[in-house]
Amino acid sequence: MQGTGHYSVYFRAADETVTKYISRYENEALFSFTLDEFRDGRIYDGHITQLDKEKDKNASMSFYQGRHYSGIEYGKPEEDVLGAVVYVLETNYDFNHPKTSAVIIDKDNKTIFLSQLG
Repeated sequence: MQGTGHYSVYFRAADETVTKYISRYENEALFSFTLDEFRDGRIYDGHITQLDKEKDKNASMSFYQGRHYSGIEYGKPEEDVLGAVVYVLETNYDFNHPKTSAVIIDKDNKTIFLSQLG
């Protein structure tokens, strides 16, 4: 058997706190994208160099979304959170043995999700 563990913290915050988190993580992130871009695969269309499927057919990345950003089907975000931004801080680009640290910030719903997979 094998598996990848995860740690996560989810919370609602005041507008000022959300703004501070955005300011911090947009500067620290390797790259960022919306949950909508992740859902429909646009993260692999070339605008994120490391995930460009044209350059590397095996380009891949996984991160833990938690139930707050997924629907009943795993990995399918609910419509009201599709604008949330994922800030990827660290990743090994491995779908089979992933190790990814990310922060998901939903400015509209005032939520922050700190996520560590692997």
